[in-house]
Amino acid sequence: MHKLGDLVVLYKSGEKDALMEIINKFKPVINKFKRNSYCEDMDSELILFMITLLEKMPMREEFLKDEKIVFSYILKCLKNKYMRVNKKYYNQYNREFVDDDILNYKEYYLLESDIEFQDIIKDLSDCEKNILNKRYICNLSESDIARELKTSRQYINKVHKKALTKLKNIY
Repeated sequence: MHKLGDLVVLYKSGEKDALMEIINKFKPVINKFKRNSYCEDMDSELILFMITLLEKMPMREEFLKDEKIVFSYILKCLKNKYMRVNKKYYNQYNREFVDDDILNYKEYYLLESDIEFQDIIKDLSDCEKNILNKRYICNLSESDIARELKTSRQYINKVHKKALTKLKNIY
């Protein structure tokens, strides 16, 4: 079994078996990172990263002589790569679940509440219906509605209040 520094030198000189030996030395760490990751291909990511890391690794003799320094250097780089990739996939993983929950909630909300809401506002003018839909179904602010309809916020506020007053009188 070769020392890690010697394996790096052998790999950089073109010995491909040295690469497999280096990967095998770090396989337990890579497997641990894979088990704790949100990324399905974490082992592939880390192995590819290790190859590029070895190619860019400094060839200073004092660096490669000390087994602990070389090992800790590669390990620290792998850990940093693991954290970056895992963070990216963690954010993506959480965003997917949040989006699914929002979609399910919106579907349920639209099935029951939208029908009732449309029934309540059926006696209003088209403009009033539109503004109330945007305000309560789409959850837009009066400023957003005004921007969308290319009118003033005051006009939206006036129509909104008028529509609510009509609904109070009707019900």
